[in-house]
Amino acid sequence: MSIKEQIIDWIALRTGCRTTPEFYRQVQQNIDTLAEATGYQSLDALWKDLDENGKTSDAWLTSLGHCLDHTSSFLLTTNQYEVIGNKPLARLLKRNEEKKHIQVWCAGMGKGQEAFGIAMFLQNQIQHSQRWTIEILGTDIHPANVELASTKTFSPDAI
Repeated sequence: MSIKEQIIDWIALRTGCRTTPEFYRQVQQNIDTLAEATGYQSLDALWKDLDENGKTSDAWLTSLGHCLDHTSSFLLTTNQYEVIGNKPLARLLKRNEEKKHIQVWCAGMGKGQEAFGIAMFLQNQIQHSQRWTIEILGTDIHPANVELASTKTFSPDAI
């Protein structure tokens, strides 16, 4: 197995990504610039560091983030709205009806738009949403995405 293939498998395993053709296309588009982006002279040197040091490697998060898709959207897919909007949301509201408190974890939030999109969806779906406390925690593996999301500033093009 080549170094590129080992790194692609390593990224797939650690990010929980399904090994779909789309995933492989995305990673393969970025794999050739990975060594430079992480400050290594070659993929061999990077792989040696990642293999030996694991999560303690300074290149750990940068390697994972560099090869993944960084697109972000305020909108979920139609299928996601249908899945959330059917029984799960009704069950969540009923379970939390007394406290009127909802906590949501938006994993892989990209540049933060997904977390805001979920907030807008909930505000639209919950009757008298102002009576509820809704907390949304957005996380992402790419430090630049988290930094951008923390600013809570989006370009007009993104909106």
